[in-house]
Amino acid sequence: LMFYTIPLSFLIWVFEILRVYIVFLAFGASLNVIVIGEVFIIASLVGMIPLLPGGLGAVDGIMIGFYSKAGISLSLAGPVTLIERLISFWMATIIGLVILPYYGSSVLEKISVGSSAEQLDKSTSDKD
Repeated sequence: LMFYTIPLSFLIWVFEILRVYIVFLAFGASLNVIVIGEVFIIASLVGMIPLLPGGLGAVDGIMIGFYSKAGISLSLAGPVTLIERLISFWMATIIGLVILPYYGSSVLEKISVGSSAEQLDKSTSDKD
């Protein structure tokens, strides 16, 4: 299993860094991919510390701060980070919320307390 998951994880990280690079190119800025990778990986890892969903706020602040330390102006680092986070975090969240009623209802029913109680009642009544 590790032979499949580690290369897949590496590939996903590469595509995430490539997405940020493309956002920089869309703003007309050319930044070294290595710098983008360093900032993205550090921001993602530090964003896990506060236990907020998606590192909300922490990742954004670190990305803006580190890009500005790398020579990118704040007037560019801010919008690039905002657009990148809209794509990576908020778009996925909104799509998930939209499809939850269609595909998530069966999952929610399986893990709900009500269905577990009903199954427990059935199993005890079957024994009687």
